[in-house]
Amino acid sequence: FPVRVRYQDVPGIVSLLGKRERLPYRLSGTVGVRTPFGVVDLPLSHEDRLRLPSLPAFALEGISIRSASFTEVAVDVRLRVKNPNAFALPLGKLDYALAIGGAHVASAAGAELAPVAGGASAVLAIPVKLDVASAGRAAADLARGAEVQVDLTGSAVVAGIPLPLDVRGKIPARR
Repeated sequence: FPVRVRYQDVPGIVSLLGKRERLPYRLSGTVGVRTPFGVVDLPLSHEDRLRLPSLPAFALEGISIRSASFTEVAVDVRLRVKNPNAFALPLGKLDYALAIGGAHVASAAGAELAPVAGGASAVLAIPVKLDVASAGRAAADLARGAEVQVDLTGSAVVAGIPLPLDVRGKIPARR
């Protein structure tokens, strides 16, 4: 009997992902068999361990400067999404807040997260325009190619499962 259970319907599944490799399960029930003496209920039961999927990994790939002027610096913050599973990750959504050099520079709700093939990775470019007057030091550091602190927080929803997103690091800018 085929049985389909969506991971997103399992309470607490996010807390298990990444911590356990396999999850024990047990299915049991009865099957009614029609006989000349009436319906006879036969018990059935099956136990096994289900291999859980691994969480995708998120990492800051870098910052590319698209343009720079006296008033603003336009950059792409590159976020790498790595799929350690044998199956593809479907299209997802990303809710994030982005800070560069301690200054909040961008946020989005429902940004598209492209599908990622099994065992592969993909890079998402987050376009940002930094106002030199308000982002001051961070914009100046980017314009001259210095390392800047980048903080990306929020959540990613993959296959209906919300995953926390907290990626931080010092990254040099490249043209």
